[in-house]
Amino acid sequence: MTEKEFLRELNQFYHLLKKENQALIKDDGETLLSIVEQKESMVPIFEVYEEPIKEKVQERLLAIRTLQEENLLLTNQALSYQKMFMDTIQQQLKKNNTVYAPNNQPYQTTEATIIDQDM
Repeated sequence: MTEKEFLRELNQFYHLLKKENQALIKDDGETLLSIVEQKESMVPIFEVYEEPIKEKVQERLLAIRTLQEENLLLTNQALSYQKMFMDTIQQQLKKNNTVYAPNNQPYQTTEATIIDQDM
C-alpha cells in the first residue's frame, strides 16, 4: 500500500470517527452499531502499512487519535449517565413501597408486588 492510498484510508477512517462523534452526541445507538462494524473492518489497514510514516500521515494519525479520545470520553460520559440514572431509579423504587389497602388507606410493604397474593 502506498502512502497516498494509506492516507486516503486514514481520511475515510477519520470521517467515520466524526460520524461516530455526532452519533454519540445525539445518543443514536443504531448509527453507532453500524459505525462500530465499519471501524472493525478498517482495522487491518493499520496493520498492513509498512512504509515510513511521513508528516501528512503523522498529522492525520494525530487527528484520529484526538478524535478517538474524545469519542471515548463521550462514551464513558454516556455510560456514567446511564448508570447514575439506573441507580436513581433503583433507589426510588426501594423508597416508595406505599400501597393501598381495600379501605383506601395507605400502608407500607416490605417489597413491591404486582400480583395480589391473597387471591
